[in-house]
Amino acid sequence: MVKAAILVDNMYFEHALFAYSAYPTDLSKLPKIVLAKEEEHYKTYVFDALPWVPDNPFPDQTEKRDRKAAYLSALKYKERIVVEYGHVVPKMKTCQKCGFQNVVPVQKAVDVQISVRLVSLAWNHIVDKIVLITGDADLVPAVNDVEKSGVIVKLAYIRIEEVGTSAGLIKVCPEKQELTPQDLQFLKYSGPP
Repeated sequence: MVKAAILVDNMYFEHALFAYSAYPTDLSKLPKIVLAKEEEHYKTYVFDALPWVPDNPFPDQTEKRDRKAAYLSALKYKERIVVEYGHVVPKMKTCQKCGFQNVVPVQKAVDVQISVRLVSLAWNHIVDKIVLITGDADLVPAVNDVEKSGVIVKLAYIRIEEVGTSAGLIKVCPEKQELTPQDLQFLKYSGPP
């Protein structure tokens, strides 16, 4: 039996889920679409950060943060799902066309946490396979390192314009699975049974 972990960059994943109207999602169903029948689900690791809220927020900003916090907190009650948090910091950006300055929230530490978990699971021989759901090229060095451990990395990715997936990341992962709109609809939360 092949033991497999799933690592989800939740911000990346949510962009696709919103694009296909498949949010909110029941991540406990995820192993059914990214793992083969002979693969045993070890754990799903979800990496995310709460939205940044300024000192004097608009009500919708606070509501968005609170909704995300409740969702991530609820995930912790699901079997075999682990939530790991990064953080969001404000960054000043200047529009090159008009010179207007605006605060843009930037997610920090999530890619590093994914890389650390990826390498840790592989080199400690906890699993035989790791399924990555992300599109970030920053993970290429970690994937290259994991390959030396003998653990297989499979990239489950989304190929739509709203979600950027690095061609370099697709290239270095030995196994690949393009997630379809039907896959994402299957994951949609339908409420308590």
